[in-house]
Amino acid sequence: GEDPMRRFCQWPKRFLTEMPCINAPGLTLGFVLLSPASFRQAALVQRLQDVYGFDVVDPLRLLQQALKQPPMPEEIPEEGTVPVPLETEPYLLASEYQELRAGKA
Repeated sequence: GEDPMRRFCQWPKRFLTEMPCINAPGLTLGFVLLSPASFRQAALVQRLQDVYGFDVVDPLRLLQQALKQPPMPEEIPEEGTVPVPLETEPYLLASEYQELRAGKA
């Protein structure tokens, strides 16, 4: 009913005794933390990391980093002709980069 759901939302640690996980190869569990204008977001993220040990991904920061990189071609030509970013660096394909700059995405 509604009462147990309200109790869970108020005190999730009472119900979650272990870190949430998915026990299936290749699948991961993710949560989205929405906050108007990032209000208290950093504090909430830190608490989630401290309590549950979550890896936190900030999509806005990743997008800003990707926009600073030169766009990648749709198909990467021969090795060495185009600098390829490291696996840990975010990047955009040329079409994605153009759409974002044009405000279409």
